Amino acid sequence: MLRCLTSSLCALVLVVTVGCDDSDEPVPDAATNPIDGAAPDAGNAVDAPVAMETGGPSDAGRDLPVDVIYDVAPVPTSIPLAMAPMVFAEVVCEKVFSCCTPEQRARNPLITNQAGCSALVAALLSDSIAPTMAAMAAGRASYEPDVLAGCLRDYQMSSCADLEIDGGLSAYAACPFIKPLVAPGGACSNDIECIDGRCPNGTATMAATCVASKPNGQTCMLDAECIGRCDLVAGTCADPVETGLCSSL
Repeated sequence: MLRCLTSSLCALVLVVTVGCDDSDEPVPDAATNPIDGAAPDAGNAVDAPVAMETGGPSDAGRDLPVDVIYDVAPVPTSIPLAMAPMVFAEVVCEKVFSCCTPEQRARNPLITNQAGCSALVAALLSDSIAPTMAAMAAGRASYEPDVLAGCLRDYQMSSCADLEIDGGLSAYAACPFIKPLVAPGGACSNDIECIDGRCPNGTATMAATCVASKPNGQTCMLDAECIGRCDLVAGTCADPVETGLCSSL
């Protein structure tokens, strides 16, 4: 789910990328395409969406003045999967508006106020819930709610100076809150299911095979092929690049 989620946060706020698989197939809507089979086990139970209490406005999508900045609630000790998009969005957008200057935020036209930032990021991240639930139901991945909570608590407590060094997409991508369970060569439908690899050509309706990620120096065309990233200039896999919070906007 890391690669999945991190692909959409970039396009949005600082580092914001979201839910996806590597195919062009649309992700099925969990409401209209329920997952066949048994529900995830109790350790991975998915609670109904719950609004996160914050010190900010309750109607997060309304048109608020640009200068409205508010503190959000502390991150809970465990985050149900359905609640993860809103908690993540609240934490990230609070840092964007408390650490980044108006000039830095103005580089991204989608960021007009903190409440709107949170609502938009949460809506985009919600697209990742259905493929994650499908992977869990198939026994190909597990969600670690305490791990995500720990990562977000650390992020929330980080100083602006620290976040400007490595508080961008790289910080989120380093949090292993989705545990893949399929080894290379096993059947898969989504990258999030593969241990140290990816699932090329896998879709919600057609299984593929997990392929091991490539080490540095191997030829590549996509970041998804590499353990780190794909240096598109050199055409080879390379170490990932740390990204700062405000410089990523």
